[in-house]
Formats: sequence, structure tokens, C-alpha cells
Amino acid sequence: MSYARGIMKGLLLMVVSLVVIGCTETATPESDDDRAPSLSPTETFYPVVPTEVRAESIGRSEPTSAALAAEGEPSLEPADIPEIPTLESLPLQFFSQSGQIIEVMFYGASARPAPGIALLQVAGEDHAWHDVARQLQATGYEVFVTDLRGHVGQGASWEPLTADVALVLQRYLELGEIVNGRIVLVGAGNGANLAIAACPTTPACAGVVAISVRPDVPGLDLGLALETYTTQFVLLVSADDDLEGTVEADRLNSRMNTANVDHRWQRYTIGGQGMQLLVNQPDLQLLIDAWLAERLPVAAP
Repeated sequence: MSYARGIMKGLLLMVVSLVVIGCTETATPESDDDRAPSLSPTETFYPVVPTEVRAESIGRSEPTSAALAAEGEPSLEPADIPEIPTLESLPLQFFSQSGQIIEVMFYGASARPAPGIALLQVAGEDHAWHDVARQLQATGYEVFVTDLRGHVGQGASWEPLTADVALVLQRYLELGEIVNGRIVLVGAGNGANLAIAACPTTPACAGVVAISVRPDVPGLDLGLALETYTTQFVLLVSADDDLEGTVEADRLNSRMNTANVDHRWQRYTIGGQGMQLLVNQPDLQLLIDAWLAERLPVAAP
């Protein structure tokens, strides 16, 4: 028993010695190749509030694509937004009572509503009224060049066109741009006769400018038409080298004197017929402007 106890005591001492040695042994350092490299701390930045000077703003962002100008647009906004351009003239179409299309070129006034002028363009004139339209437009009128070329065959009656003109004037009023619902008809040659005959068929017609009336236009009785004039006015224009036109103007002037119609007969010694008068007598345009200004004035801006 004493021998066995001695052996147990010896074993216990060995275990205790091994534990103590394990706790006090120094760990073997790892090699430098196996360790991660040591890094110094990152420098700290303190951004300032962005300014309009890019160099003074640390970390300022560049514009995104949403802020950039689209293709074809200016990169900078204009100082002043320009006005939207307007058209000098605008083509319109109306249907006559017979179903034919009536082409109209509309020259709008800069200030609306404005008094209206309807220029009747008939066969043989070929856009001759458009220069007149631009002049009246510049004065402040709403101007309609009504193209009636080809609406009457040779030798056919012009009487149906009086209803067409009245219908077109009504369409003009429906545009809502004519002040007081008053429109003046202007025509030359056969168009002058048509203007005189059509004016009393509609209350929209304030008066007529008739250049070089013709002695006989089928279906149009000017004497009968003038008997119905009440408040309408007439400016007759003729030149003595247009003998037929002068004779007819003289006859109508006498009828209007008798009927007490507000009118004037401007008689030139020379000048030709129809639209030629506007070219050969430059003061005629000024005369027409003054005549209209007295009876159909444009409102002051």
C-alpha cells in the first residue's frame, strides 16, 4: 500500500509540473511574411458648402444629364423670352351655297378685334389684291382676300355669287375677331359690281369700295341694289381712259345722288382699268385708307 501511494503521488506531481510549464511557455512569434501590412490612418476631409466658384467647392458634383440642355437647345437660358412669331397670313376655306370651295387668305390685325375688309378677287386678277391686303393689315384691319376666280363661267349669271358673298361674310363674323360686326367689300372690274350688288344682302356689310365698275355684268342690277342702301357707303373710282367704266360710274353717281346714298366718286383723267388704277395712281391707296378711316376707324392701340 505504501508503494502504491508513492506511485500515485509521483504521477500527480508530474501532471502539476506539465500544467505549470504550459502556462509559462512563451509563444513563438509568426514570421513577417504571414502578417497583414500595417496602414496609416486615412486623412479626414471636411467639405465646404458649394459655391458658384467651382475651385472653392471640395467634392462639388458635376451636372447630371437631367440638368444638361437637350440636343438642339441652347446651353444657356436667354435673358428675355422672345415672343412667339405669328403668321402674316393664314389660308382658310369656306363652302358656297352651291357646294364649291371658296379659298380665302386671311391677314390678321395686330390688335383684335378689329374692323374687317373683304377684298373680292375675280377672274383675271391673279393675286393682285394681296399687296393691298398687306397695306390694310398694317393699318390695323382684319383683311380677307376672297378668291372667286372660276366661280362664274363666261356669260353666266353673277347673281348666285351675291348669296355666296353674304354667306362668307357671315363666316367671317363667326371667327369672333370683327369689331361691331362691320365689314367693307372692295372690288375692281366685275368684282366692283359684285360688291355693290352683294352689300345690301347682309347686315354685316358697312360699305363698298368699287374700282372701275363695268356697264353690264350678267345677273347684277346695280341700280336696283342701290335703291336698298340705307346706312351703307360707297366709294366709286374710275379713270377717263376707261371710257365704259367712266360712263357707268357717272350713271351710278347720279343714282346715288337721287337716293341720297353716302358716297364719293373719285374720277381720274388717266390710270387705266381695275387694278391698274392702284399702280398708275399711287395716291389711290392713300385715298382708300382715308375713306375707310372716316367710316370704319381702327381703334387706337
